Amino acid sequence: MNRSRTSAVGVAALTALVLSGCSAGGSTGAAGASGGAMSQLGSGAVEGAPMEPKGPATAPPKAGAGAAFDPAALGGRRQVRSADLSVQVSDVAGSAARVRSLATGAQGYVAQEQTGTVPPQPVPLEGPTPGRPSTLPQAQSTLTLRVPEVALDRVMDQVAALGTVVSRGQSTKDVTSQYVDTASRLKSQRASVDRVRTLLGKATNLGQVVQIESELSRRQADLESLEAQLAALNDQTTLATLNVNLAPRPTTPVTAPPQGAFLTGLLGGWKALVASVGVALTIVGAVLPFAVLAAVVLWPVLLVLRRRRTRPAAT
Repeated sequence: MNRSRTSAVGVAALTALVLSGCSAGGSTGAAGASGGAMSQLGSGAVEGAPMEPKGPATAPPKAGAGAAFDPAALGGRRQVRSADLSVQVSDVAGSAARVRSLATGAQGYVAQEQTGTVPPQPVPLEGPTPGRPSTLPQAQSTLTLRVPEVALDRVMDQVAALGTVVSRGQSTKDVTSQYVDTASRLKSQRASVDRVRTLLGKATNLGQVVQIESELSRRQADLESLEAQLAALNDQTTLATLNVNLAPRPTTPVTAPPQGAFLTGLLGGWKALVASVGVALTIVGAVLPFAVLAAVVLWPVLLVLRRRRTRPAAT
């Protein structure tokens, strides 16, 4: 009986020690308190408690704690690369298909694509013929590619060869320290979750189970958050982002065919004659209604005056 009470009291003391350490020091402090409790448990400090294997003697180093990290241990430096490329092409649809093929061939993919049309631009005509507006819509396409970081320069050169480069640029951000720090904290958090799970298996009453499960849920959430952060860093450093803008080439002016002096004069005279006839017909059309009205009104007056003039002659 005394032996069972001693075991229960020991587990309760260990639980309280873990929870109080977590409240005081956050995730890192909680891991240390749990590690201390596990060390006491492993050395047989609680009478009657089963022995468990000890955790690692030393915690993995963290970035910024004075330890020097070798980027070669991670396969090189971790960098986030992005680039922008604007190209004028003759066939926007065909060039967009070619860009998709280049991304697939480089073991990448098209993350986003948007194709639309721009308003038609006027096409000037050189020579005596006036300019006319173009009625053909022009397509424009924007693609966002995710390609392996090592293949970014090669894919940019291949896309640039499709037409005339208007603008080109890229940027690089070194995230090696952030990657190392996240990976180290993730490793420590996994060990911390394992230690709390071990304590949960040694709980002897409902109160201890509830307290330890609450702490385990919190640490598990922190662990999943760190895993998501590391996965995002892996994606950003493994695949580079390339934004491609494909625009149509500017429309070249249409030049009228050269003509001789006689033909040019004849064409000008014919246009002047047509314009003059048009003006004359316009004037006639405008005056004709008034002329008809005047004839209707004045014709009886003219008849009366003519009769008066003929009467004295007859007398």
